[in-house]
Amino acid sequence: MRKIPGFGAAPRSHVTPSAFNQEGIIMSRPPLGPALVDRLSGSDAARQRTRLMFETVSGTISVEAAAEQLGISTQRFHDLRDELIQSAIAAAEPKPLGRPAKQPSIDDQIRAALAEKDRIINELRVRVELANLREELAAAGMTNRFGPRIKKRR
Repeated sequence: MRKIPGFGAAPRSHVTPSAFNQEGIIMSRPPLGPALVDRLSGSDAARQRTRLMFETVSGTISVEAAAEQLGISTQRFHDLRDELIQSAIAAAEPKPLGRPAKQPSIDDQIRAALAEKDRIINELRVRVELANLREELAAAGMTNRFGPRIKKRR
């Protein structure tokens, strides 16, 4: 096989002991835990608050200690943590696949409505013309030229 520069197995020199499972096999990536929050964007205060919430969920710090670090009550901490977890659950809901359907612009909707109006007007003009022709034929005595219509029995 041909080797591509920059791809392939990572050197073992930077692998930490936590990267090994019980059988001594290297796992794909060591878990970051609450430190994952530090890599994401957001204000320092929001990241600290989120990191402390994750630390309480993972059991590395107590709720009381986290609330004290944030300067809020434990009840408020529970409320904020519930709100964070609820937001995460909402973000994890399945989404429809593919690109969202393009919504027609207002101009397109107006054009479509005007075209439908014109179609209806033309249809009504044809009906009026047919009604006028029927009246003219009736006035001229040419209503039923071929005699009465015989219905077939079924």
